[in-house]
Amino acid sequence: MGDRTGGTTGPGQRIDVESVEPAGGESAQRIDVESPGVPAGDGHRAGDGAVDHHHELVTVPPDWWSWAGAQGGVVIAHCLAAMAMAVGAPEARPRSVTAHLLRPVREPLSLDAAVLRRGRAVTTASVAGRAGGRSALSALATFGPAGTGPRVAAPTAPAVERPEACPVFQLPVDFVPIGQHVEVRPASDARPLAEGPVPELLAWLRLVDDRPLEPTALAILLDALPPGLFATFAASMAVPTVDFTAHFSPRAARGASPGWALARLATVDAGEGWAIDDSELWSQDGHRLAVARQSRVIAPL
Repeated sequence: MGDRTGGTTGPGQRIDVESVEPAGGESAQRIDVESPGVPAGDGHRAGDGAVDHHHELVTVPPDWWSWAGAQGGVVIAHCLAAMAMAVGAPEARPRSVTAHLLRPVREPLSLDAAVLRRGRAVTTASVAGRAGGRSALSALATFGPAGTGPRVAAPTAPAVERPEACPVFQLPVDFVPIGQHVEVRPASDARPLAEGPVPELLAWLRLVDDRPLEPTALAILLDALPPGLFATFAASMAVPTVDFTAHFSPRAARGASPGWALARLATVDAGEGWAIDDSELWSQDGHRLAVARQSRVIAPL
């Protein structure tokens, strides 16, 4: 087994990393994989090139929290990175992730990732997370290399002003501390808590550290805006994410350049204390990078 202590890299600090030894006494070699904005860990590569299991303990500093705990997108970014470590094959790029967030993450988060099935075209991995001695999350992700096949043009981005021409909007860091790490420039007249007619927000987003727009960064940005319902509210409510699914475009899966992403987040259904939000991200040159859907529970403060 290997373990080590690491420092802060963006929204997470590695406290301790412990990797699972390959079964059957196969020879192993430690590998390191860096993922922008999330901690790297140690893995062991078995004789067939597979890693298969990865364990790490991370903490999310309070300045990357939202409301009662770590921002959901940051937690999901750590999950993606842990599963990528278990997969251990850079050519197998993240294609989608689904996470069930069971409770706010305030304590160090223990992540246990494993490959469920490894194939030439599709590899599926899972991760279970515990914090404070209790289950905190469960997630699945699909990885796969680039292949050949038909191409379908995704919907183009809405026609809006460039980010430099849009006003700056500051998320309230007292309630949403991660707002100090995300620059927001609304690209429509809609604003949170403005009692508007449509439950939708449209804005340019950029992580202030200007990291590349690859899947872990996109997971954070997909969850960076308030819920679409906030465009119609007059006062804040707690609307935590219960489950979250994101799909990454081929362009995003292979890694995009740093910069702005145009985000549209809309509440597409709400009732009985629940809401469903859809979100989309486009690059500055108009290519769609990711789509997501999340279920939220509405809890008045």
